[in-house]
Amino acid sequence: MEPLVSKRGKHIRQRQHPTAKGRRPDHRKQRQVQANDRQRIYDGLTVEQKIAQLDEKLGVGVGAKKQRERLAQQLASKKEVSQ
Repeated sequence: MEPLVSKRGKHIRQRQHPTAKGRRPDHRKQRQVQANDRQRIYDGLTVEQKIAQLDEKLGVGVGAKKQRERLAQQLASKKEVSQ
């Protein structure tokens, strides 16, 4: 594998598609696969685990108001069904 920085300190700017601008087009597929993997893992969590993950990532009760409300509604409906 080639080094990311040449001996002169300038970044090597070789692209798979030299005429393309912006992000490297060959990374699109890789980013999509990674996003699908993250989504599959998140979908496999229970509602309680999703809330715990938000608390761990952002802090208890901080941020993601709409997502927390949605999860609280799911948790309430889940408890109603089980009773």
